[in-house]
Parts: sequence; C-alpha cells; structure tokens
Amino acid sequence: MLIRIFLITMLCLRLTISDAQKYEEKYAVSHYTDENGLPQNSVKSIAADKNGFIWLATENGLVRFDGHHFYTFDKTNSNLLSPRFYTLLPDLTGNTNRIYAIGDNLEDVMRIEGPNAVDDSLYYAKQISRVPHSNTDRDRTASGLPNSLIQMSDRLLHYYIILVPSRIGTFYIIQRDKIEFFTNWKKSWDMPYKTSDFSDYFISNGSLFSFTSSGNLLCFRADGLEKIHLDGDILNDPSYVAGSKKNTIFWNNVSDQVFIKADKKFYYIEDIKAGNCITRLILDDFDLEANIIQTAYFDTDKKRLFLGSSTHGLFVFIRKDFRTLRFGNKDSENIFYTQTIYGKSQVVTPQGSVLGLIDSGKKNREIYNAILPAIQSGYEGDGSSILTDKQGNIWSKSGYNLYQYDSKGEHLLQHWDIGDQIYTMYMDDTGRIWLGIHRNGLFYIDTSRPAQKPTHFKGPVLEDIMHIFQGNNDKLWLITHHGLFSVQIKTGKTTLIPGTEKLIIRSLYIPGKPKNNVSGNAGKDGIFLSTMGDGIFFYTEKKLIQFPMDDNKFISAAHYIVEDKKGFLWIPTNKGLFQFAKKDFLRFANESGKETAKPEKPFFLYYNKENGFNTNEFNGRGQPGAVRLPDGQVSLPSMNGLVWFTPENISPELPDKSFFFDRIEIRDKISRINSDTIMLEQDPQRINLHITTPYYGNNYNTNLSYALTKSGNKPVAADWIDLKSADPTIRFSELSSGKYTVTVRKTNGFGQNNYSTKSITVIVPKHWYETFLFRLACAAAFMAAVFLFIRSRTRYLKKQNQELETKIKARTQSLEETLQQLQISEKELNKQMHIRTRLVASISHDIRTPIKFLIYASDKIQPMIDVQKYDQVALIGKNINISAKQINQLLENMIQYIKTQFKGEHIKFAEVFLYPLISEKITLFTPAIQEHENTFIQETSREVTVFSNNHLLGVVIHNIIDNANKFTYNGDIRVFTETHHDKLHLIIADGGPGISLNLMHWLNGDDDEKTLEVSQEFNGLGLLMVKEISSMLGIGLFVENDKGTSFHLIFNKN
Repeated sequence: MLIRIFLITMLCLRLTISDAQKYEEKYAVSHYTDENGLPQNSVKSIAADKNGFIWLATENGLVRFDGHHFYTFDKTNSNLLSPRFYTLLPDLTGNTNRIYAIGDNLEDVMRIEGPNAVDDSLYYAKQISRVPHSNTDRDRTASGLPNSLIQMSDRLLHYYIILVPSRIGTFYIIQRDKIEFFTNWKKSWDMPYKTSDFSDYFISNGSLFSFTSSGNLLCFRADGLEKIHLDGDILNDPSYVAGSKKNTIFWNNVSDQVFIKADKKFYYIEDIKAGNCITRLILDDFDLEANIIQTAYFDTDKKRLFLGSSTHGLFVFIRKDFRTLRFGNKDSENIFYTQTIYGKSQVVTPQGSVLGLIDSGKKNREIYNAILPAIQSGYEGDGSSILTDKQGNIWSKSGYNLYQYDSKGEHLLQHWDIGDQIYTMYMDDTGRIWLGIHRNGLFYIDTSRPAQKPTHFKGPVLEDIMHIFQGNNDKLWLITHHGLFSVQIKTGKTTLIPGTEKLIIRSLYIPGKPKNNVSGNAGKDGIFLSTMGDGIFFYTEKKLIQFPMDDNKFISAAHYIVEDKKGFLWIPTNKGLFQFAKKDFLRFANESGKETAKPEKPFFLYYNKENGFNTNEFNGRGQPGAVRLPDGQVSLPSMNGLVWFTPENISPELPDKSFFFDRIEIRDKISRINSDTIMLEQDPQRINLHITTPYYGNNYNTNLSYALTKSGNKPVAADWIDLKSADPTIRFSELSSGKYTVTVRKTNGFGQNNYSTKSITVIVPKHWYETFLFRLACAAAFMAAVFLFIRSRTRYLKKQNQELETKIKARTQSLEETLQQLQISEKELNKQMHIRTRLVASISHDIRTPIKFLIYASDKIQPMIDVQKYDQVALIGKNINISAKQINQLLENMIQYIKTQFKGEHIKFAEVFLYPLISEKITLFTPAIQEHENTFIQETSREVTVFSNNHLLGVVIHNIIDNANKFTYNGDIRVFTETHHDKLHLIIADGGPGISLNLMHWLNGDDDEKTLEVSQEFNGLGLLMVKEISSMLGIGLFVENDKGTSFHLIFNKN
C-alpha cells in the first residue's frame, strides 16, 4: 500500500514538473509569495487602476504592486480595525479612478485613488446604502467569480447585488424570482426569472450574463433573454467539453473582465456580440485548480495575466517573445557561434546540426532538429564560420580545411587544405567568397568557376583577419587583432582606421547593406562597430564616436548588430539582449563633438532569460552571427541554444506610465504624500523620498533621475542624479532649512526628449535664529554695533587726531616760530646788508663829495691869502662852515638811524612842537634852497604839537625837505598841516617833477620784501630812513604826485 502511495505521489510530482516545464516554455512566470514581497499568500481580489498599478486584496492588508515592488496598506499605516480584506468593489458615482477595498468586517473600507489608499468609512453610507435591499441580512454584493462565500451562504440569500463599474448608480439586483436593473439610481427594467444559484451570474460591458449547464451563456436584456454561443480559440481545443464541470467562469467585477477555465487552459472573453462570445487562449498547461486560483486580471495591452491564489500568492504570466531552440539534451551540443539558412524555416550549424520550427501539420511550431553527417564529419571543434553561396551550396571550414557541400549538406563537393588556420569566411554581393587566413592574409574564391582554388588577394598581407565585411561595391572592411582596415578591391590599397588599433572588434554593421540575410534599412553614412570591452562605436568622416554604456556595462561586450524593419537595432551581449532605436544612435553620433549641450543618452530596452532565453550569454565570435530566415524570424547563437524571434512582432514594453511621489520616510517614520508640497520638521535626518511607477517589464529599463534645487531654480545638467531602478528612492542624510524643489525625470521610451518630469516642494522650517525678524534684529544690532563702534572709534581717532594735531601744532608752532625767527633773521640780515649798502652809497655820495669840496676849498684858502683875496677866503670859509654843518647834520641823522636799526635802542616819545623843529631844518637848508632858487614856505602854526621823538622826527623831516629841494628848481617848498578824520597831516609839498610811480607805491606800501626790492632802484638812504623811521614812530606815510610831490606825515591826535 505504501509503495502504491509512493508511486502515485512520484507520478503526480512528475506530471506537475512536466506541466510546469510545458507552460514555462511558452510563458515567463513570476511567482510572488510572502517570501518575496507579499504580506500573505491569500489573494482574494485583483484589479488595475487607471495609473497602471495592480491592487490585491489579501488577508493581511491591501497591496499595491507596481511590477517590481509591493507596498502594503495595513494597521501600521492606516486606521484599520483589521487588515483582512475580502474583495474590491467599483465606485458607483462614475469615477473611474476610484476602487474600494472592503474588509471582512465590512467596517474597514479603503478608497484607492491614485497611488495611495485612504480610509473611507462613508462608502457604504453614501453609495451602497442607496442600493435597495442592501441593508438586509439576506443580501450580498457580488465580488467576482469564483466566490466561495456565495456558495457557502447561497441558501440564505434573497438579494444578490451586482455593481456595474464606471457608471453612475448602475447595478443589478438578482432575486430568487426576478431580476431588476437600475441605472442612475433608478429602476430601468425588471424581469421575472427563477434563480437557484447566484454564482452563475456575472456582467460584461454592463450586460448581465449567466453560465448555463450546457456550456453556453444567457444574456439578460430589457427585451428578454439572448442565448450566446462560445466562439474563438475555445472551439479549436479538442479537449474542450461543453457543459463540463471542469469549465469555470472567472469574473473580475472591478476590471469588467470574464474568463473561462477549461481544464488546464484559460480563455479570455474578448467580446460578446451578435450572439457569439469570442474567446482567446491566454494560458495553457497551467493547473489553476491545483494552485487554487480564485481571481484573475488580464492586461490586454501587454498580454500579461495576473492570477491570485487562495494559498499560493500571486502568479504573473506573459507569453515569451523569444524562443530558444536546442539540439538534444547535452549542453555541449548547444553552444553555437554561427549558422546559415537551411530551407525556409531552419538553419544548419558548423557542427552539422539542423534546427528549426515545423511550419505545418499537427506539430506546427514545434522544434525540429536533425544531423547532416557529411558536414558533421568535417567538424573538428571549429564552429566559427559557415555560409550558403548564391548557388545554394553550403561552405564550412574547420582548422586548415575548407569544405564545399551541396545545398542539402548531404554530399561533399570540394575540399581544400589551405595549410594555415582559416579564421573566417564571407560572401560579398557578387557571390565571391573571401577567406581570412591566419598568417597569409586575404584569399578569395570565385564560386562561379568550379574547382577553382583559393587565390591570394593582391593587396598587402594582413595577419589575423577575424571578420570580413563589404562596404560599397569596391571596398572591404577587415577586422584584425591590430585594428580595422579598409581595402580597395580594385587596387588593393589598405588603410588602417585611426583609433581602432587597441579595440577588440567583434563585428561591423553597415546600414543600407543587407548582410548574411539579416535585413537592414537604408543608411547613408557611417558604420557601427561592436567591440569586446568598449561597447558600440560609430565611424564616420574619419571620426570614431563611442556610445554611452548602460549602468552595469552589459553592452560593453557587444557581439553584433541586427536591424529590423521598424528601425530598431538589436544587440546581443554576454549579459543579455539590447534594443535601441537607430535614429537615437544616429542623433547621438551627429550631436557628439558639437559645441552644444551634451547629447542625449540613447534609450534602450533590455531582455534577459525572463523573456525566453536559456542563458543571457550570447556568442559573437563567428561569422555570420545572426541570420534572418525567409519567414522573418531572426536566429541568434548563444551558449545554450539558438534564440529565435521576429523583431517586428515584438511590442516594446516601454516605461511610459506616470510616476508618483509615494511616501516620505524620516527617521523610520513614514508619511504618505497627498499634495505637491511637503512640510518637514526642523533639522530632518535620514530622509527617504520614495518614488513609484508601474512598470512590469525588466526593471533595468526604468531610468529615473532627480535634481534637488533651491526653489525657483531650474535644474542644470550637472544637478541630475540617477536613481537605482531596483530601489527608486531619493535619500538625503539631512536637509538644512529652506525651500527646495525636488524634480524627478523619467525616460518614457525611444525618441528625443521623451521624458516625464514632476516636481515637489520640500520646506524645512527655519530655526528662530534663521527667521527674517531675527535676521533683521541681528542686522539692526549689527548696524547699531557698527555704528557705536564707528562712533567710538571716530571719537577715539578724533581724540588721537586732536592729540596728534596738538603735538603737530606744538611742533609746527615751534618750527614756525623757528622759521619765523629765521625769516626775521634773514630779513634783518638782508635789511642790515641793504642798509650797509645804502650807508656806503650815502657816505660815498653825501659825505665824501662834500668833504672833497672842503678839501678843495681849503686848498684854495692859502693861495688866496697869499694874494690877499680875503673876501673870497671869507666866502670860502663860510661855505666850508655850512658844508661842515650839513655833513655834521647828515652824520647825526645816520647815527640816529643806525642806533635804531642795530642797537635796538628804546625810542623815547614826547610832545614835539612842529614849528621850531621845521624852522631849525629851514635854517639848515637855506643855502641849499637858495642855491636851487627855491622858496621855502612854512605855514605851520606855532602851537601845533605831536607826540613823537623829536630827534627821529627831525631826521624824517630833514630827509623829506632835502629830497624836495634836490628835485625842485626855482619852485616852492611848502610845509603845512591839515586835519583829516581826526588825524593830523604834516604835509611837505614841492613843485618839482614828482617821484616815479614805482617809488611812490613803495613808499605807500607796507610790504617789507617790496621795500627791499624797490629801494634798490635808488642809491640814497634818505627815503629809506623816512619810511622806516616813520614806521618806528607810528607815523603814517602817504606820498602823492600833485603838481609836484607831497609827503604826508600822518599823526594820531590822541
């Protein structure tokens, strides 16, 4: 018995494994449980919102799925009483953006709107309660099919309510004996109909249907019943049995989708029209019953199926776009480097292996493989090159040997031992086959000439030619270990392409020329280089441009490029397959090197084992690498089979959905984001801003970046920081106070500037010491402090300046006094020198001349006495007496003047009578006056007195009268007094010609320097004594020319 149980168990296990292998060959399957994201393994309901998120009702929370990350709404981040949800329901107000999650206790309701779910306890009060019979104990609201709750309580139910999504107040109420239909909250129609099982009912596109025991559908309309027949893929299934109990309806009540499970096949009802129900097979060989699948959702755009299990979590299926063909079971037999077309839908490899797909019959699309013994016999481990010539013959090489087989590969036609290692073979447009020989360089064979031996090319010998490609009709491109060379076929001229010397080039792609049956669209200029270690290059106009790599540098090991008919480039690598838009590559190459902004990095889609490969490692050492079959399929050699696909049939799954600022986490405290502004606390630390975007393709295709700027500033190129696709979270260790803008940018797909951008404002409050008022107060305090400092400093500096000025003033005063003393001394010295000069001149003129006269006259006395001329002697003696008196008076005046100048004697003042003083001088000058025939007129009163020095005043009057008499002839010399403005004027006027203006200005002036300068114009001492003695006596001096010269001696009456 135990043995039988064991055998049955092993058989079931084998069958299960076999079934798994079957569906996994067709579908990429992702299985999620509580071990890899789900909070719990019971998925009750599935729905998709308008943003593209998948929502799951589980017994441990409401779960949002974006394709790679699960986020659970439960008691930790909401006000739920219990995290158990049993279904999702639509909105009855017509809002298609809202979905409601209903808890087991019917009190916990969460409203799904946008990327978040919030508590909404009013759903029943404002919507469900408006539905008739909804408040009884005998009603139930439909939550999709299958539904075990209905089956368990079916006998107790009287009212089964089916809500119609996306419409206002639209629903069906199914009773035991009738069906009612409401729209816009009003009954539209009703129909009598007996119901025994409520679980037979579902809706599609707003219409009510039931699944009959015969396997057909009934549609309930206002005008009656309509019988619907199944059609489509389900009828093509020979195992389908109408009315079988294994046929089960799956109905998604929120997404308005209906499915039929028939054994291990799962059909989607695409449309119901004209009495027919169109079905499409979307899943095969998967046991839904064994996995307890209870809910389903189908993404009709991307053909992705989501299945929720009661115990096994979530399954996600998508049909593989790629198919891997293997030869036998040995991995060593499935390492392929190259291939060539064999028939319509098959290829043959250098190993002699034929692989392909059967294109007709019961085994259509199944893998076909066979062996060609003739080719296999020539294979010696070198599987790097094989081709089919224009005559259909197959060429292969192995080591030193070159083989030619017939078109079926069954017979060897020719064989050559080249004598050196053959690295590669290539057929150009003319059918000529080129050979790259290890040390001997380039050879060729003209296949139109039977039995022709390989001929050495006339150009220079290039060693290690690994790949050969044809450019235009007259050019070959040769890939060697030493770089890329271009060769002119006619002349043999060979040119090394600069910059390629150190590149490990694996292949070339020349747009516009189909290579090895791989289609290429027209391309005008440039060639693409695939390298090992450096990625993709573009060579044009003698310029080599390197394309940017992906983040993980998978494309660094690029094997070759295949262009499809839609303008996409497919690039196999050691880490998977890349899809680029050729126009993006060419735009990047065109913009590189220009003095503009950095060119935009080309977008790519990445494919790996999840898409249908047995391995991510493709091979690219052989030539040709890829081939395109007549039926449009492309075959790529890999380390584990040949990967086949039709590029034009692949719908690129682009990350073009919107993205959202989901939640913010600060010091492990999570808050949901519901607005475009986030207000943080002061000094926030460990800030995590989570971004979410629905994308169900390979996560490596998601390109998100962010920039943090001060509010009002636009991000520049240097501000953008890439986010990891596996964890799109913006992290800040801390943020200082201020207003920031976080801008996030997502690449949506191929093309230029294909971005989505969103911004959110982040405000970090300022500390009290960062506020405007505090800063204003600080500024005011600072300005006051500066003012006080400046004022204090100014006072201090002023005080210092004053002290300095006092010191400087004292020193300056001392210097000025010294300078003044020096100047006075200099003036005194100059004056004394001047006086001495004048004394010498005066003595020479006024004294020496009279003395000479006295000597002369005395010499005449003795001779006159001898001749007794006594009268004449007496006259001479009288003249001598007069002259002696004049000399005496002159000397006396000089002596008095010299005393005042040199001795500085004190001048004694007294009352002086002018009349006798003048009379004395008249007596003295009478002879001289008579000699000049002048008349002296004294009109001075006898009572007039002045306060002065008698002797020095006499010197002044003496010199004035002497000067008047000298320059007056036969004229009057008049002395008189006048009173002007309480001043006494003693005026001595003559009738002479007058003095010069210069001398008059000098006498009237006060400038001592001028005194010295002007006084040099005459030799006498008299006027100098007049000016200086008048100044010493305090007598004003005024000279004028008025019919002669008038000297005014001006005395103060007081």
